[in-house]
Amino acid sequence: MSEGLQSVAHEILEPTGFQPVVVQSASMTPELIEEVGGRISNNESAPIAYDVLAEAKALAYRRPSLSLLGAVQALELGTKHALALLIPPAHELIFSLPAPPVKDLLVTHIPALIADQRIKEVYTQFILGLENSIKGIVQQRNQCAHRGLNVSSLAATKACGVVGNTLYHLDFVIGHSWAENARWATWKC
Repeated sequence: MSEGLQSVAHEILEPTGFQPVVVQSASMTPELIEEVGGRISNNESAPIAYDVLAEAKALAYRRPSLSLLGAVQALELGTKHALALLIPPAHELIFSLPAPPVKDLLVTHIPALIADQRIKEVYTQFILGLENSIKGIVQQRNQCAHRGLNVSSLAATKACGVVGNTLYHLDFVIGHSWAENARWATWKC
């Protein structure tokens, strides 16, 4: 096995019984394995933002306008999810917002809610570097949805990358230890 790679055997229930599966990855940290294993044991699924983003990525070349719409929807869902965890009493209010001002929430409000200074610095540096990109994809989404603007596959792919990186950083902010490692191996923007 290559240096730096870990081998993890998981048993997956198949109709014929249990079959061992070996997964090799440089990003399979013990924290990630523990968290994923716990989620599987509890029958938890990934947050919906990741599912919506996966669909958006799949559409990037065939239907780029739909891809962009989905990417921004995933960003809004992920932002709402993070805010709801950072401010539990505001959960109902947060999820009642139809289309939140996502750029302002990500750039201004979420950093103000982060207690850990190291996490706050990492997140703030990251999000300020993407502020214009986030503003741009939200504007493109609005033009696409309300004016019928055509979107290129490249623009849709870039939007998915920006959203994917942002979702990883939001997971880092809300305390998922695996996200700190995952965010360094994130999607190209």
